[in-house]
Parts: sequence; structure tokens; C-alpha cells
Amino acid sequence: CLTWTAHIEYTVKRVNRAIWQLTRFKRLGAPQDKLVTFYILKIRSILMFGSICFHSSLTGELSDNLELQQRKSLSIIIGSQYRNYNHARSLTNLPRLDDLREKACLQWAIKAQADP
Repeated sequence: CLTWTAHIEYTVKRVNRAIWQLTRFKRLGAPQDKLVTFYILKIRSILMFGSICFHSSLTGELSDNLELQQRKSLSIIIGSQYRNYNHARSLTNLPRLDDLREKACLQWAIKAQADP
């Protein structure tokens, strides 16, 4: 049986190293917009890598594990303003990762259908 557990575990390990960098930048006084940019470029790109391949095969637990990494990052970025995940996403204007994966899959399917 093919599962994505090993890939997600590896991804989470990589993200945790990048979250450490995010924490350092926050402590050094980086502004929130720069922290969000760092998150998108460094952390979210890791979380989304290969998502078109594995999105439809993810279990709820694995998907939640990826979403937790975004939640942790937003908690660091927002700091004391953090109330809950939805509030943090609205403050930073970031979508849920499962919504991003769904959108990426749809865009890929549209491109694939248009290609002769």
C-alpha cells in the first residue's frame, strides 16, 4: 500500500528547521509583513512541494499535520495577537493549505486538459 507518511514526516522535519529561522527573525524585530514573506517563500514552499501528487491521497491526519505547521508559523508571526488559526489567517491574508493544494490540483488539471 502506497502512503505519503514518510514524505510528510520528512517535510515536517524540514519545516521545523525553517520555523526556527522564523523565530529568530521575529526575535530580531523583523516586521510582520517580512515574516509573512519569509513564511511563504521558505516554509510554505516546502509544505506545498509535490502537493499535486499527494493531495488526493492524504489522510485527514497527514493533512492536519501539514496544517499544524502553518498554524505554528502563524502563531510565531502574529505573536500576542494570536487568538485562533482562522483569525491569524485573516490577519495575514493566508489561505488554508488544503485549499491551496486543491487549487493547485485544479490548475494542473486545466492545463493538462488543454495540452494536446
